This record gives sequence, C-alpha cells and structure tokens, in this order.
Amino acid sequence: MDTKGLMFPKPKDLKDKEIKKPYKMKIRSSKRAKACDIPIEVKKKVLVRDKGFCVVCGQPGIPNSHYIKRSQGGLGIEQNVVCMCVECHNAYDNGKDEKKAKMIHDKVKKYLKRQYKDWKEDNLYYKKGL
Repeated sequence: MDTKGLMFPKPKDLKDKEIKKPYKMKIRSSKRAKACDIPIEVKKKVLVRDKGFCVVCGQPGIPNSHYIKRSQGGLGIEQNVVCMCVECHNAYDNGKDEKKAKMIHDKVKKYLKRQYKDWKEDNLYYKKGL
C-alpha cells in the first residue's frame, strides 16, 4: 500500500506522560516442567545411542522428541527421548494423519523396548510428589 500523502498522527509529547517501565514476569518453573524438560546430558546420550539418525525414517535427526509427550507428563529421560527428523517429529506431534502418528508411536515403542530390557511405559510419566 502506498502511504505517500496519508496523514499519520504525530506522537504525543512523552514529557507530558509518565513512562511506565515494562513489567517483568517472574520466572516460575514447576517441578513437572523441569522433570519433563530434556537435559543436555540426556540429549548427548540419546544422540550417541541413536547415532544422530531419526529412529523412524533413518534421516539425520536431533534428540528432542518425547515418546510420551511433555503435555502428557512425559519425562525428559533417555528411555522417553529419541532422535527424530523434523518431518517425523512434526507428523508425530502435530500431524493430522492419525494413522501415520500411530505408526510412528508403535515404531518408537518397539525401538525403545529393544534398547532397554526393563523398559516400561508407566515409568515414563511424571508422578507428583516423587
């Protein structure tokens, strides 16, 4: 849009008004949020375990995908985190194709069961008070 010739209001004199300082939010992080976050040490271990490749399709991936989602209380531990490429991670977390998301879920579950002999899905959830 061409703005030439349009009249814009001039800023009011700032001296007449008190300038408010921006509100600073307090940094609050719940125990659950901390437990579900993936620490750098876990990311390094998962990167080595998965050799830097997506466990679903084999493309280069990064260790930032929870098997049990953070929103569902999935912990940020090795047994719940895998490397995924951007496409697979997006399809798993945000995809509209439920069949593809289910296929990814099942494939990741099988992979994690092979990696950890005592792997149990119940151990991947945040439990309040523990």
